[in-house]
Amino acid sequence: MKRIFIALLMCISMLDVMALNDSERPVAFASLPQQARSFITAHFPDVEVVRSLADKDLFSLEYEVTLANGFSVEFDRKGRWKEVDGNGQTVPDAIIPPAVLETVRREFPRNVIIEISLDNGLYEVTLDNGLEFDIEGSGKMVRIDD
Repeated sequence: MKRIFIALLMCISMLDVMALNDSERPVAFASLPQQARSFITAHFPDVEVVRSLADKDLFSLEYEVTLANGFSVEFDRKGRWKEVDGNGQTVPDAIIPPAVLETVRREFPRNVIIEISLDNGLYEVTLDNGLEFDIEGSGKMVRIDD
Protein backbone atom coordinates (compact mmCIF):
# COMPACT_ATOMS: atom_id res chain seq x y z
CA MET A 1 0.00 0.00 0.00
CA LYS A 2 2.86 2.32 0.85
CA ARG A 3 4.44 1.73 -2.60
CA ILE A 4 1.17 2.57 -4.35
CA PHE A 5 0.86 5.77 -2.35
CA ILE A 6 4.44 6.80 -3.20
CA ALA A 7 3.94 6.00 -6.91
CA LEU A 8 0.73 8.03 -6.94
CA LEU A 9 2.45 10.94 -5.20
CA MET A 10 5.25 10.86 -7.77
CA CYS A 11 2.76 10.92 -10.64
CA ILE A 12 0.95 13.90 -9.16
CA SER A 13 4.26 15.70 -8.67
CA MET A 14 5.21 15.10 -12.30
CA LEU A 15 1.88 16.52 -13.47
CA ASP A 16 2.47 19.62 -11.36
CA VAL A 17 5.89 20.14 -12.94
CA MET A 18 4.42 19.74 -16.42
CA ALA A 19 1.68 22.25 -15.61
CA LEU A 20 4.26 24.78 -14.42
CA ASN A 21 6.13 24.45 -17.72
CA ASP A 22 2.97 25.28 -19.68
CA SER A 23 2.98 29.05 -19.96
CA GLU A 24 1.66 31.68 -22.28
CA ARG A 25 3.43 35.00 -22.07
CA PRO A 26 3.43 38.22 -24.06
CA VAL A 27 6.44 38.85 -26.31
CA ALA A 28 7.48 41.83 -28.36
CA PHE A 29 6.85 41.55 -32.09
CA ALA A 30 10.60 42.02 -32.61
CA SER A 31 11.20 38.88 -30.52
CA LEU A 32 9.25 36.63 -32.88
CA PRO A 33 11.26 34.46 -35.26
CA GLN A 34 12.32 36.33 -38.42
CA GLN A 35 10.14 34.13 -40.64
CA ALA A 36 7.03 35.01 -38.58
CA ARG A 37 7.78 38.74 -38.70
CA SER A 38 8.34 38.56 -42.46
CA PHE A 39 5.04 36.70 -42.94
CA ILE A 40 3.09 39.35 -41.01
CA THR A 41 4.70 42.30 -42.78
CA ALA A 42 4.32 40.68 -46.22
CA HIS A 43 0.68 39.60 -45.90
CA PHE A 44 -0.66 42.25 -43.54
CA PRO A 45 1.24 45.45 -44.34
CA ASP A 46 0.16 48.49 -42.40
CA VAL A 47 -1.89 46.39 -39.96
CA GLU A 48 -1.04 46.94 -36.33
CA VAL A 49 -0.03 43.98 -34.19
CA VAL A 50 -2.30 44.09 -31.14
CA ARG A 51 -0.78 41.16 -29.26
CA SER A 52 2.03 38.65 -29.61
CA LEU A 53 2.20 35.64 -27.33
CA ALA A 54 4.69 32.83 -26.87
CA ASP A 55 3.03 29.61 -25.75
CA LYS A 56 5.59 27.25 -24.27
CA ASP A 57 4.87 23.86 -22.86
CA LEU A 58 7.10 20.95 -22.00
CA PHE A 59 7.69 19.84 -25.59
CA SER A 60 6.89 22.78 -27.86
CA LEU A 61 7.01 26.51 -28.41
CA GLU A 62 4.44 28.30 -30.52
CA TYR A 63 3.57 31.93 -31.18
CA GLU A 64 0.22 33.59 -31.65
CA VAL A 65 -0.13 37.04 -33.19
CA THR A 66 -3.39 39.01 -33.09
CA LEU A 67 -3.81 41.86 -35.55
CA ALA A 68 -5.93 45.00 -35.33
CA ASN A 69 -8.00 43.89 -38.34
CA GLY A 70 -9.24 40.81 -36.43
CA PHE A 71 -6.91 38.22 -37.95
CA SER A 72 -4.91 35.87 -35.76
CA VAL A 73 -1.93 33.85 -36.93
CA GLU A 74 -0.22 30.95 -35.17
CA PHE A 75 3.41 30.04 -35.85
CA ASP A 76 5.66 27.17 -34.85
CA ARG A 77 8.97 27.70 -33.05
CA LYS A 78 10.77 28.46 -36.32
CA GLY A 79 8.20 31.03 -37.42
CA ARG A 80 6.39 28.91 -40.00
CA TRP A 81 2.66 29.63 -40.07
CA LYS A 82 0.42 26.92 -38.65
CA GLU A 83 -2.95 28.66 -38.77
CA VAL A 84 -4.43 31.84 -40.20
CA ASP A 85 -7.86 32.74 -38.84
CA GLY A 86 -9.66 35.65 -40.47
CA ASN A 87 -12.43 35.55 -37.87
CA GLY A 88 -15.00 35.74 -40.64
CA GLN A 89 -12.83 37.68 -43.09
CA THR A 90 -11.24 36.32 -46.27
CA VAL A 91 -7.73 34.92 -45.87
CA PRO A 92 -5.36 36.63 -48.35
CA ASP A 93 -4.87 34.54 -51.50
CA ALA A 94 -1.08 34.83 -51.28
CA ILE A 95 -1.09 32.72 -48.10
CA ILE A 96 -2.97 29.83 -49.68
CA PRO A 97 -1.00 27.33 -51.79
CA PRO A 98 -1.98 27.81 -55.47
CA ALA A 99 -3.34 24.26 -55.98
CA VAL A 100 -5.47 24.56 -52.83
CA LEU A 101 -6.82 27.94 -53.91
CA GLU A 102 -7.58 26.64 -57.41
CA THR A 103 -9.53 23.64 -56.07
CA VAL A 104 -11.54 25.80 -53.67
CA ARG A 105 -12.40 28.29 -56.40
CA ARG A 106 -13.41 25.49 -58.79
CA GLU A 107 -15.46 23.45 -56.28
CA PHE A 108 -16.92 26.35 -54.25
CA PRO A 109 -16.99 29.39 -56.58
CA ARG A 110 -19.35 31.38 -54.35
CA ASN A 111 -17.35 30.93 -51.16
CA VAL A 112 -14.10 32.21 -49.68
CA ILE A 113 -11.61 30.78 -47.21
CA ILE A 114 -11.89 32.37 -43.77
CA GLU A 115 -9.52 30.02 -41.94
CA ILE A 116 -6.69 27.74 -42.98
CA SER A 117 -4.28 25.63 -40.98
CA LEU A 118 -1.50 23.24 -41.83
CA ASP A 119 -1.29 20.00 -39.87
CA ASN A 120 0.75 16.95 -40.83
CA GLY A 121 0.95 17.98 -44.47
CA LEU A 122 -2.79 18.57 -44.85
CA TYR A 123 -4.46 21.94 -45.10
CA GLU A 124 -7.59 22.25 -42.98
CA VAL A 125 -9.82 24.82 -44.64
CA THR A 126 -12.94 26.59 -43.39
CA LEU A 127 -15.17 28.45 -45.83
CA ASP A 128 -17.47 31.38 -45.13
CA ASN A 129 -20.48 29.03 -45.35
CA GLY A 130 -19.11 26.97 -42.42
CA LEU A 131 -17.97 24.04 -44.55
CA GLU A 132 -14.70 22.51 -43.31
CA PHE A 133 -12.49 20.11 -45.22
CA ASP A 134 -8.96 18.75 -45.50
CA ILE A 135 -7.04 19.17 -48.71
CA GLU A 136 -3.56 18.16 -49.81
CA GLY A 137 -1.08 20.73 -51.09
CA SER A 138 -1.65 19.24 -54.54
CA GLY A 139 -5.29 20.35 -54.35
CA LYS A 140 -6.75 16.88 -53.82
CA MET A 141 -9.64 16.98 -51.36
CA VAL A 142 -9.26 14.35 -48.66
CA ARG A 143 -12.20 14.77 -46.30
CA ILE A 144 -15.21 17.03 -45.91
CA ASP A 145 -16.82 17.70 -42.52
CA ASP A 146 -20.56 18.16 -42.50
